[in-house]
Amino acid sequence: MSIIKAKHIIERIDFLVRMRSTGCAGELAEIIGLSERSLFYYLSELKELGAPVFWSRQENSYVYRENGKIEIGFKINEKY
Repeated sequence: MSIIKAKHIIERIDFLVRMRSTGCAGELAEIIGLSERSLFYYLSELKELGAPVFWSRQENSYVYRENGKIEIGFKINEKY
């Protein structure tokens, strides 16, 4: 899988988590077009990146414990 495709998957998962509208793992995997196993891999990677993502049974969604978002890309520094 290309890094660009992985980036789009991560961004989509991140968006749905921030909107608190992922549904259960099976539903989220279907929305994203992944197997549940692949979805759990991506959720694990988000956690490795420091994203405080967890399953909320009350909201029936994956959510972040703190407000924030994943940003992947190149940023130009003013000073190097």
